[in-house]
Amino acid sequence: MTSCPELVGPLIPKKQNTSVHKVIYAEPISTGNIRTRTHNRFKLMAHQFEHVVEGFFLQDAPSTGKVASAVLPRLGLIDDSPTRWDDFRKTIKKLQNDAPRGTFYKAFYLQRHGQGFHNVAESKYGTDSWNDYWSKLYTDGNLTWGPDPSLTSLGIEQAKHVNAVWKEELALSPPFPEIIWSSPLRRAADTLVWTYQDTAMNGSSGVRPMFKENLRESIGLHTCDARSTSYFLRTTYGTLENPHNAIRFEFEPSFETHDILWKPDQRESEQSQIERTRKVVDELFREYSDQTFVSLVGHGGTISSFFKLVDHKDCEAPTGSLIPVIVKAKAT
Repeated sequence: MTSCPELVGPLIPKKQNTSVHKVIYAEPISTGNIRTRTHNRFKLMAHQFEHVVEGFFLQDAPSTGKVASAVLPRLGLIDDSPTRWDDFRKTIKKLQNDAPRGTFYKAFYLQRHGQGFHNVAESKYGTDSWNDYWSKLYTDGNLTWGPDPSLTSLGIEQAKHVNAVWKEELALSPPFPEIIWSSPLRRAADTLVWTYQDTAMNGSSGVRPMFKENLRESIGLHTCDARSTSYFLRTTYGTLENPHNAIRFEFEPSFETHDILWKPDQRESEQSQIERTRKVVDELFREYSDQTFVSLVGHGGTISSFFKLVDHKDCEAPTGSLIPVIVKAKAT
């Protein structure tokens, strides 16, 4: 998908300000109905979450290191029998049927976007130099990573690989996601398209993905995390008239035309991002109780905050990775 610079977020200035901004950790950023922060914010949510370890996936095994594999055969499912996916469905259904009232289970496919140009720049300059200086710029004259960079050719291949792993399981009818939500940043949207366009979203009865602001990477300061305008996103991903687009994304009702959340001198705190993730997961359990299998396509920070929310083992998700997680929610 080609870039349209005049429509993408903040424009690249002719002369860049190369001064290093002081990081100001912001109050939690609200993109939903709750507008103010209170000392008991977590208690206002409708569910408590906990990670369920039932020996389903290799990613949960104690022997798995702190950096997950990008994508494993069978998506990491330990069971390699011919009936593995039917057995998996039956086990999740039994967990739900045996659960007390107000307790629900969902299977999440957590996917990090493929490599973007900002990832190349961070590797080139090192994480410390990237965070302190380069991430606040838009380009070094050779690489352009802001605003809202697209996937590299490697990033596209990483997403295609996830697609291939899904297809390897087709004969055994794996449980494709019934809900697919994505960060509205281009690298996540393109990853979703390359992963699911001819599988879960194939045909008129396929699932339509939705952009959710709360799935964005940590907001502010880094130019790569400023999103494109809704006009650009709608013309690129929201209509089949674009020849580069095989699917149509939906937009949550509160989606703003311009990125009103990103600020060049302020980055949200880790706690703020965890709260944004909590709102996403809570909405899924509250509003979509009949859907069990969910795909969330986002970022390293998105997956990290999800893991903290559900008390998953500490595990870094590399670019292009897909990590399944079973979550139990209790209504409060």
